[in-house]
Amino acid sequence: MIKTTLFVLMLFVACAGADDQQEEIDAGGDGGASQTGGAAAAQGGTAGGPPEDMGGRAGGSGGEAVGGVARDAGVPPVVKQDASITPDAQAPVDAKTASIPAGTCTQIIGMSITAQWSLLPGTFERLVEDGAWQMLIRTGRGVGAWADPNFDGWSLALQSPCARNSAGPDRVLFELLSAEGFRGETDPAVIEAQIKAMLVTLKMKLPSVKVVILQPVIGGPQGKPCARGDGFVMASIVHPAAVEAIQRVVQADRTGSLYMSFVPTVRTCDDYIVETGNPGHLVREARPAIAEMMAGVLGKL
Repeated sequence: MIKTTLFVLMLFVACAGADDQQEEIDAGGDGGASQTGGAAAAQGGTAGGPPEDMGGRAGGSGGEAVGGVARDAGVPPVVKQDASITPDAQAPVDAKTASIPAGTCTQIIGMSITAQWSLLPGTFERLVEDGAWQMLIRTGRGVGAWADPNFDGWSLALQSPCARNSAGPDRVLFELLSAEGFRGETDPAVIEAQIKAMLVTLKMKLPSVKVVILQPVIGGPQGKPCARGDGFVMASIVHPAAVEAIQRVVQADRTGSLYMSFVPTVRTCDDYIVETGNPGHLVREARPAIAEMMAGVLGKL
């Protein structure tokens, strides 16, 4: 039986340090080209460049744009989701979500998109029990990167540490975007394998964690792809595959420690910024509403 609460989210932008990360989080705001990590730190990279970062200049192949998909590349089919979540539909969809064990410290792991709602001043942390939540944010990398024990994201400083057990959180909420190979991964089987590898490393890095809640990146309305500028928003393209991959992992779990969060979506495609690569950052005007939506659900877990 799938352990679900319903919701998805995440975000991405290439970057190489804590200061750069904050600049990206702030600047991934109003439609400019968010290109942290340098011109070649592209999704798919400049020709011959590394495929690990997104948010850079156009590269890749097969008609795909950096961070997203060019309009002429075609759009993958929408994967059916359990439900479409809006700010007015925040209740868990089955009793299993209500049984997620409470914790003293929940660590959110994610990207710049995650930071845009979780660290927005005066919103998410004001609406949840602030002292029970902390954030570990590494911009520009997806779930596949976290499978590497040597990945620098594991050593970054926590933001807004928990009041208790900050060094040994008992729960993790992982907001999931797959952009390893950085054209945006749309194969649920590939994302499923990335999640499983990440979980092995997470258990090693954070042995105190008893509960892992997997949440997909924020998708398009009703899980549909969003076209912005000259391409499709990568988060909206990856979102359906991420939902399916999470469902598979949670259904196969026999430890009782894995749960699926709710499936968050933007209100309209206009909530996404028009920017180079279209990774899925949120316009500033949309962030408070998304943060409140997240708090309304996650604060009850």
